[in-house]
Amino acid sequence: MPKKQIPEGLKDIKPTGPYSPVLQIGGHHHFSGILPDLGKDNRPTSPDITQQTSQIMKKIKDLLEKCGLTFNDIFGATIMIKALDEESFDEALTRVNYVYANALSLPMEEVEILPRRKAFGVSALPCHALVEIEIDAVKQD
Repeated sequence: MPKKQIPEGLKDIKPTGPYSPVLQIGGHHHFSGILPDLGKDNRPTSPDITQQTSQIMKKIKDLLEKCGLTFNDIFGATIMIKALDEESFDEALTRVNYVYANALSLPMEEVEILPRRKAFGVSALPCHALVEIEIDAVKQD
């Protein structure tokens, strides 16, 4: 059975808590929740959920590339959205979906099958973020 390890290109990433930002088990890569860009005050640099999602998707792309992966290698995603009620969740999810879908489908030839996805409304996220995304990926043959 393969052992869990931190991918070589990501050993310098410092987590914000007692967890590993990414673990590799064989060819599978499990990325912990990814937050938007944070300022010196440890809060998001943008108060806008669309911008925060865009920042996260850029981080995901960079992390994948450091592991020799692409968006096409993602097989699962969990999206957590700060929402006070169903109406605010629906509005926020629409905005997150727009950025998420555009990131996964540009260029379209790189994404053969979209990954499975779960989305949850939550009352709070770390560092006052409005959105957090975790992914699972495996190198495609």
